[in-house]
Amino acid sequence: MKIKCIRAENIHKGIRKVKQELGDEAVIITNRKVKDGVELIVAVELDDQGADSTYAEADVNLKLLQAYITKAAGKDVAVATEVKPKKPPVKPVKDTRKVLPVTPKPERIIAKQQPEAAPVSDLGGKTKNAERIRRPGSSSEDIVKLQMPVIKSMRDELHQLRDLVRCQMSYFGWDKLSNQSPQQANLLRQLTAIGLSGRFCKNIVGHVDDGLNGEMAWRKALGLWARQLPVKTDDILKTGGVIALLGPTGAGKSTTTAKLAAQFGKQHGKSSVTIVSFDNHRIGAHEQLSGLGRLLGLNVIPAANSADLCDILKTLCGKKLVIIDTAGIHQQCSRLKLQLKLFDILPVKVKKYLVLPCNVQHGALHQIASVYSESKFHGCILTKLDEATSLGGVLSVITQFKLPVGYTTQGQHVPNDIKPAKAHQLISKAVALSKAYSDEVDEQAMAAQYGSVAPRVAV
Repeated sequence: MKIKCIRAENIHKGIRKVKQELGDEAVIITNRKVKDGVELIVAVELDDQGADSTYAEADVNLKLLQAYITKAAGKDVAVATEVKPKKPPVKPVKDTRKVLPVTPKPERIIAKQQPEAAPVSDLGGKTKNAERIRRPGSSSEDIVKLQMPVIKSMRDELHQLRDLVRCQMSYFGWDKLSNQSPQQANLLRQLTAIGLSGRFCKNIVGHVDDGLNGEMAWRKALGLWARQLPVKTDDILKTGGVIALLGPTGAGKSTTTAKLAAQFGKQHGKSSVTIVSFDNHRIGAHEQLSGLGRLLGLNVIPAANSADLCDILKTLCGKKLVIIDTAGIHQQCSRLKLQLKLFDILPVKVKKYLVLPCNVQHGALHQIASVYSESKFHGCILTKLDEATSLGGVLSVITQFKLPVGYTTQGQHVPNDIKPAKAHQLISKAVALSKAYSDEVDEQAMAAQYGSVAPRVAV
């Protein structure tokens, strides 16, 4: 970042002078009238190479200062330790001429100020003052240590100034976008209120024509969003197979397992579906799922370990649907990778579904999806829609990581509170939640997030 003060007779000549000296990307921060015209404070952002060269130049100057100090200290010490031979006294001679004052040489002044070095033999070997006097490195190192905090403080101030100018530039960019393309700015506000990520909002708004009116532009944006939202076409309740539900603790895997099994039992018969309980970490997990199985009339088999799971799956090859309920593992736990690897090496083909709760913040959902995406998933199931106040975060995550939604659940009622996912229903639910719960969009936050959308403001 480079800041410069430019003076001119009037504002027009000042702007022309700014363009000539700093280029079209310069920004006028302030201006005021002075006696001889106007004064402009102008800033231009340097690239990374320019900033690095500035720091490199400061480091070179610092090294030159160190070398000069070291050389001067060595020269002073050499003069101070120099022992000159005594000369015989000279008798003064009277002279009638006027004697002019003579300025002594700097070396002699320094030699007079420094005390004479004591002979090494007089020290009795206790210290080595002669070697210490001839070693100026310690003093230069101290000077460097004293200068480093000052340089660090200057660098911090430069970084703060750069951030300040960038913040001001983002405000200028957002203000220009709001004035030149108010429809795009309004679409960004509406999509941000839903809770979508900034990157996704920019992508949608960038494909909406400026010529459309407000209502048509909003419908166009929602249509683009619906086409980008991944939805699973094949239905578990129709195709069957071996299904494994994975996800974090408290995502609703066990309840979703019971809902799917009960729905499949109603359509194809209860004997055609089996639940395998593979949750060995939560206390009472097997008993809870076995109790649900008894109430629904479904077969539930507990698996103690991975070997037991392999044997059970081999015996259930004749079943139309086998649902494996797994243990909830935190996304940062080391056991998660072992669990994901296990389902990749099983003797039967297992379709893995990631269970994502909708009542979790966007950042946590992004972290969960990024960790689980290391393994290939067949799709995902969104749970707890009735507890969510915003769906923008979870819909942004599944779009970013390309996780097609198979089912959505809302409520605890088994087996009715589950249905196949549809894109337009999810988007309608997200819009309704934004109108009911979202606050007014902060313009400062919009400027910080979308200020770079507008072209740079040229002086």
